[in-house]
Order: sequence, then structure tokens, then C-alpha cells
Amino acid sequence: MSTNAESTSKGESGGKNVAVSELNPPKARRLLIGLISGDLLLYLLFRVEIPRRDYVACRIGLVLIVLLTSFESPGDTKILTSKSFMNKFKILSTFDVVFTILIPWMMILEGILNKTETKRNGHLLAAHLFIFQAQIAGECLINLAGERRKWLKFPFTCAANAYRGVTIGTWIMRVSEEDELVPRDAIVPAIATALWLYSSFVFIPRVWYPLLRSRKAAGGA
Repeated sequence: MSTNAESTSKGESGGKNVAVSELNPPKARRLLIGLISGDLLLYLLFRVEIPRRDYVACRIGLVLIVLLTSFESPGDTKILTSKSFMNKFKILSTFDVVFTILIPWMMILEGILNKTETKRNGHLLAAHLFIFQAQIAGECLINLAGERRKWLKFPFTCAANAYRGVTIGTWIMRVSEEDELVPRDAIVPAIATALWLYSSFVFIPRVWYPLLRSRKAAGGA
């Protein structure tokens, strides 16, 4: 699950579905610029450490978003959610930001200041950070494409989460190959893996997807 669209509930919550507003366009643009800048910096610093397949995946994802946003969703475009959905989404998003973006960036910046650790930290962290930031940037693009393109967010998130499993595998493999590790080198990817597992196998299929099904059953788009 990604963290690009913090939503705010309108009206009564409880167990009922309610309409929510997505990240507004100006904030989405600023976030998109920040994410692209972060990925460019990772490319400049650690392009050798990021597998070629990750660059190919990003290009394919961007092309698909551009092509698929030409298809509009008919009918009502309001996004329905619930209090339970929003609580779980916000908690998951917060942990994702902290353990999958902020702490890895802090470790990378620390490595840059301590030049002996620059290559090592980039080797461990750059590939997964690059892909996760690209995933959030893709969802920002979908937000900016307009209300009738929001249908694309769920399948895109599913596909991006699936590919992110590959980069988590790379992360864990590289950690296992290190001769000398500090505790955080193992703790951070372990937490990121747990968050990815919860997002991919609990939140998306058991929380988000049933909400979409209930909307379609009620006659929504």
C-alpha cells in the first residue's frame, strides 16, 4: 500500500460508506516533484546499485499510466470509504512513510556524510526506495489525471505492490550477504517486509477490495 493520498472523511462515519476527498492537485504536484527529485538523486548517487529491471519497470509503469488515463470511468466518481478503512489506511501510511522512506533516506544521508558507508548504504537501500517512491509518484499522476481516472488506482497499486515484492527480496538478499551488519540493517527491511505483507495480503484483498465490490453492488462506477 502506498502513502500518496491522505483522505479526509465527510459526514457520518461509523460502519457506513462515506465520500472522501483525495489529495488536492497542488499538494499532489508538490509531492510528485519531491518524489521525482528523490529518485533522480538516487539515480545520480547509486545508479549502479539499482537493477536495470527496476528502471524498465518504472518506464513501463509510466507508459501504462499515460495510456490508461485516456479511459474514463462512467457514472459517479465519488470515492467511498469507511471509518475503519481510513483508520487502517492512515496507520499503514504512517508506518510506510517512516520505515520505507524517511529512515532509509536518513541512513543514506548518514552514509554520504560518513563517506566510508556511502556505497554500502546505497547498495542496501537504493533499489527498494527508488521503486517505492516511483509507486507513490505514479499514484500522484493518477490523482492529477482527474476524478474519472481514479478507477486506475486500485489495479495500479496491486501491480506496483506485486513488483515491490521483488525489490524487497533484493533488499533482504543484499542484507544477508553483508559480512558486518548493525542491527538497523536487519530491522528496517524486516519491518518494511511486514508492512508489505500486510498491505498486499490483508489490506488490499480484505479491506480495500470488498469496499470496491460494495460500491459496484450499490450501482457505483
